[in-house]
Amino acid sequence: LFDNHSGSYAIDTRGAGLNAGLLEHIRTFTRVVETGSFTAVALEQRRSQPTVSRQISAPEAHVGVRLMQRTTRALT
Repeated sequence: LFDNHSGSYAIDTRGAGLNAGLLEHIRTFTRVVETGSFTAVALEQRRSQPTVSRQISAPEAHVGVRLMQRTTRALT
C-alpha cells in the first residue's frame, strides 16, 4: 500500500512484494469490514471461520499493525 498524495491509499502493484495471495487476503479483509462478521464472510467464500481469520492476520503481519480489534462479540 502507498499514499498517493491525495490523502488516500492505493495498492502498489509495481513492487514484487504484492502477490495474488496477499491481494486475496486484502479482499477478504475488506469483506469482513463491510459485513462486520468473520462468519458471514466464511459462508460467502465457502471457507471455515478460522481460515478467514488467518487471512485477516496475513495483511496485518505484512503491514506490521493490527488492522481491526476483535473480541468474541464485535469487530472495531
